[in-house]
Amino acid sequence: MNLIPIENTEKHYRVCKIWFDNREITKWLTSILRLSKYNRLMHEMLITNRRNKLFFISVENKFIGLAGLNNIDLVDRRAEIWYLIGDEKERNKNYATDAVNLLKEIAVKDLKLVTLYALVCELNVSSMRLLEKAGFKYAGRFRKGFFIDGEYKNFLIYDWVNPQID
Repeated sequence: MNLIPIENTEKHYRVCKIWFDNREITKWLTSILRLSKYNRLMHEMLITNRRNKLFFISVENKFIGLAGLNNIDLVDRRAEIWYLIGDEKERNKNYATDAVNLLKEIAVKDLKLVTLYALVCELNVSSMRLLEKAGFKYAGRFRKGFFIDGEYKNFLIYDWVNPQID
């Protein structure tokens, strides 16, 4: 399993569009990508925004999901981490956990970040387990910060601090 940077190409755009336009796949995302139709302009903005690093999760040269760092802050040395497995047959095989661990390495080695955080809907138990398995700790919550299935739910905040700093 490895991470391949997403580029501004037609092939990469088409793969991203398939997954970002699928509401079942994106229902746990914390951004506008959860509710909007993915288009070429959004793709270009995500790829060219220096506060984002987006990657395909690749297994045996096949794209199975997406992962990334958003809101990269080089002053305070932090970023939000996210991930999704778009290929249903590849879920529950620890690929997302592996992707999170690789993102931690990129965050520390390439970007010199100190803290990564994730926002998780309180209903998304599998994501909480994944983050804990990857060394993230529960850090708090945003009350009623996530609207799903007609109800407001809490966002749980998980964070990871570079052990060389902590």
